[in-house]
Amino acid sequence: MATSQPHSPLAGLDAPLAITMWDFSWIERRWSGAGYEDWDQALDELTERGYNAVRIDAFPHLLGLIHGYAEVGLAHKRPLITTECWGIIDYKDWPLLDWGWVKELCELGTLTASATGQWAAVATSNFCGPQFVGMWRDIAWHQRLTGAIKSAPLPTGLGAS
Repeated sequence: MATSQPHSPLAGLDAPLAITMWDFSWIERRWSGAGYEDWDQALDELTERGYNAVRIDAFPHLLGLIHGYAEVGLAHKRPLITTECWGIIDYKDWPLLDWGWVKELCELGTLTASATGQWAAVATSNFCGPQFVGMWRDIAWHQRLTGAIKSAPLPTGLGAS
């Protein structure tokens, strides 16, 4: 008995076929055996699976959550406080470790939350302690974000509902 193969809805598609990468594993897992140590290979494999465009939008849900929480805080006339920050919570400070993506994510969260005017206190990163040498190689980053936090509007109209 002959079996028919299911027809792919993507067969014959002429337009670009994109995959959106919302996960940050591909940024973080770069060591040997982690799955993303060879970025060129990872992209080639996407091409082999039929994708011809990659949209790297690693953290769209972060922005949505920040704005969503700001709306809830405003509706309930309560300020928000972030102590556990915007990124990963377990990153080892090995020599020459790339902190760029961690700082980029934390900056995005810090600046977005600060701009809502609903945060009464904002931490920049789980790695701001002086024991994280890699994070402190860029003192200007800490100064810039601290300045943004200090100049951000504070919640107004707070009190019992």
